[in-house]
Parts: sequence; C-alpha cells; structure tokens
Amino acid sequence: MTDTCQITKPGEGEPVFDDESGTYTDPAPVEVYGPTIAPHFGKCRIPRRAGVLTSGSASSSGEVGWEVGEWPLDLPSVGSEDVSPGMVVDYLTAASDASLAGRQFTITEPSRQSQATARRFKVKEVIGT
Repeated sequence: MTDTCQITKPGEGEPVFDDESGTYTDPAPVEVYGPTIAPHFGKCRIPRRAGVLTSGSASSSGEVGWEVGEWPLDLPSVGSEDVSPGMVVDYLTAASDASLAGRQFTITEPSRQSQATARRFKVKEVIGT
C-alpha cells in the first residue's frame, strides 16, 4: 500500500459556545489511524474494483444535486484494529491517482475476515454537483 490516509472519530464532550461569534464549536476529532500516530501507520488503498455510484437530488432553499459513491478501502491488518463504521477517512496522498488526495470518505461497513492480510471496509463519498 503506497497511499496514506488519516481516520478520525468525533471528539468527546459537548460543543462549546463562542460568545463573540454566537456559534457552537464541536470538540476536535480524535485521530484513530494515521501517519501522526506512528510512522508505519496511515497506509491505505482504494483497490481497482468498480465503485457503485448512485445519484439523486435534494432541496432546501433551492435545488442541490448530489452523488454518492461507494468504494472499498483497504488498511493493513496491524494498526487499524480500532477503525469502525461512522469514522471519517481523509485521503492524504495517492501515488497512482492524485485525484484521490484531499477527498473525504465515511466508513459504512466494518471489516470482517478471518486470517486477513488487510482489513477491507466499505466507504462512501458524497459529492455535491
């Protein structure tokens, strides 16, 4: 695996109210997997399997189009034990496809496999159009 990603879960605690701006700020996300935890962590890849792309539209104050893509995500078996559905994947680098860098995915399905050499998750990406 030559790509790198960072996986976070929501921070704990209540949002904090800022009197100046009049808004609430959520607690900072907590890194669960990534290169800042240990040098060998953070490896990942989206394998060459076709993703499922569905599309639809929603409206609030106007028409907003969106697409949802579902993709596989592979992580090394060692170091990714705490990764689970609902966590956010920030794709940091992609050696063979620079368009993946900077994209954000959400883990939707856990990895379940006996004697795996990699943990395989399903992730989704919502893209506004």
